[in-house]
Amino acid sequence: YGLLTLTADDVAVLNDVAPVEGGVVATVGAGTGLGECFLTKDPKSAGYTCWATEGGHTDWAPRTELELEFLDHMRLKYNQTSRISVERVISGNGISDIYEFLAGKYPDQINEKVHNDWKAARAQKGGVVGQNSGEGLCKQAMSIFFTAYASELGNAMLKWLPTGGLYVSGGIAAKNLSWILDDPNFKEVVFDKGRVSGAIKQCPVYVCKTEDVGERGAHLVAYNGYRKIIGKANSGAAKIPSAPLSPMPDKTKVTEQVRAMDEGALSAGAEPPKPAAEPKKEEPAKVEAKTEEPKAKEAVAPPK
Repeated sequence: YGLLTLTADDVAVLNDVAPVEGGVVATVGAGTGLGECFLTKDPKSAGYTCWATEGGHTDWAPRTELELEFLDHMRLKYNQTSRISVERVISGNGISDIYEFLAGKYPDQINEKVHNDWKAARAQKGGVVGQNSGEGLCKQAMSIFFTAYASELGNAMLKWLPTGGLYVSGGIAAKNLSWILDDPNFKEVVFDKGRVSGAIKQCPVYVCKTEDVGERGAHLVAYNGYRKIIGKANSGAAKIPSAPLSPMPDKTKVTEQVRAMDEGALSAGAEPPKPAAEPKKEEPAKVEAKTEEPKAKEAVAPPK
């Protein structure tokens, strides 16, 4: 849903094609993992519905002899006899694993300082590779990574034909725009899909320059949910116009927005939601002690 909040300043255009009004929108985003989802037009409103997927767990397919060797490395590392998921490769950990493979294959090309930083980085090993991607094994690792990323973007377009736009999201893309926008090989690999390449070339492709798309989506859902509660459902539902997408109100002004909506609803005669009434506390019943006079014992006749 965060895609619905993007403006022209939030994206860079990779494939400059006019989006189809009401067309499917999709996103692929690499970070700690690989997320993929798509949105379809909701016929009951002016907005879109988001559909989650597990696309990041489909099979990864190598494209070169070197990548075939890397596949064997990954099978051994993760104790797999056949497949490796695409998320194992296209993620922060994937960048680290690619570098690890190359360092083992080409030990004479290791930069000792970078390698020591990589070993000490723990969960941020992929970041060390990215920060040193100007030369050597780190550059080669990033090249392999972004080739795999580009191929997966093309796969996603084949599955969903997002004529409303495919958005490359996630922290890795936002931090490495030059690998996507300045390398002609990236776009070439995206559309390298044989005889059906022409079909996906009709889909616009954008790269998100912001890393908070997920946070924006959560904000948008909460925002529209509140509008529904106060009786303004669908009066301002997000929809995808001609790209780039329409903006959401500034997320830093949430409090002001909610207050303004609340006041607007009151002026229109709508009642705001009332908090549930607290249950009344019942006082314990008073018990009055009753004193009863002792009854006189009945006289017992003596035995005859």
